[in-house]
Amino acid sequence: MEFRVLGPMEVYDAKSAPVDVGGPRQRTVLARLLVAGGRSLPNVTHHD
Repeated sequence: MEFRVLGPMEVYDAKSAPVDVGGPRQRTVLARLLVAGGRSLPNVTHHD
């Protein structure tokens, strides 16, 4: 997997094909996990 987080977040599989990672909420969570670099994140509940 390749993750690009500068500019629009993009994800590519091992064959360089784009991967759909879902809507804005899923993309935000994934980006936050990538930025954390393996560190634990606080458990925060978000409400719309």
